[in-house]
Amino acid sequence: MDQEPQAPQESADDQPKIFKSINGWIAGVTGIVIALGGLAATWDRLFAPKQAEENVVAEGHPVAAADAPDEAAGSDQAPTEAANSYTTDQYGRIDYQEGGTWAETDAQGNVTEYAHQSDKDGWTTAVIEQGGEEGEDALLRWPNAGGTAQKSVDGGDHWQDAYKVTRVEEEPTG
Repeated sequence: MDQEPQAPQESADDQPKIFKSINGWIAGVTGIVIALGGLAATWDRLFAPKQAEENVVAEGHPVAAADAPDEAAGSDQAPTEAANSYTTDQYGRIDYQEGGTWAETDAQGNVTEYAHQSDKDGWTTAVIEQGGEEGEDALLRWPNAGGTAQKSVDGGDHWQDAYKVTRVEEEPTG
């Protein structure tokens, strides 16, 4: 009546137990590979030094503070890095005027004047004081080398892409 423990018997197909769950192993390894791939793709975002602040473009694309123009610079300074003229992809222009203003001219010839605010970190920023929706400053900024100009009508809290600008190279005088 003593029963001896019996060794587990393998099933009739004689496959080792590990191979019966091979689909489980494949799913597990696939999940680990996908997780590691996602971690590798976002490693620099997860462990990069945090920026002090970020500006968010209207479409939700963050612009790091180091890449954004410095709106706190003095408004009486003439542009140093910027060109004096830019054309837009909407058949307009942005031209620097004597006295520290930028004239934005659209395709119909309508001119909006902005006071020069800053020329720093590769960006030029111009302002219409209290020209925004609720009395905030209206801002226009663009990369000095050309690229996407952006406008803000709420004092720089939100930026919206306006148009592309191309730097007009000045003719050498000689």
